[in-house]
Amino acid sequence: MEWIDSSDNEFGFKIFRREIWQNNYEEVIRVGTNVCKLIDSQIQPFKIYYYIVAAENDAGLSNFSNEVIIFLGHHYLGERRTAY
Repeated sequence: MEWIDSSDNEFGFKIFRREIWQNNYEEVIRVGTNVCKLIDSQIQPFKIYYYIVAAENDAGLSNFSNEVIIFLGHHYLGERRTAY
């Protein structure tokens, strides 16, 4: 997942995630200044995840980004096996 860094005074960014059945987001990770990319290795295949991002500085958190929806399909499962 990638986002655009449109702030010039952040300490970093907080990334939040929830699954489709959850009402609230949970903080996944904090990344440093000018980092604009996340590879979330904790998600499971065939589930739908929602993400939002906020910049953080002395004043607190910025407004949240637009929500991003990610679905991890079968081609990320590794080796393919065929049953006969």
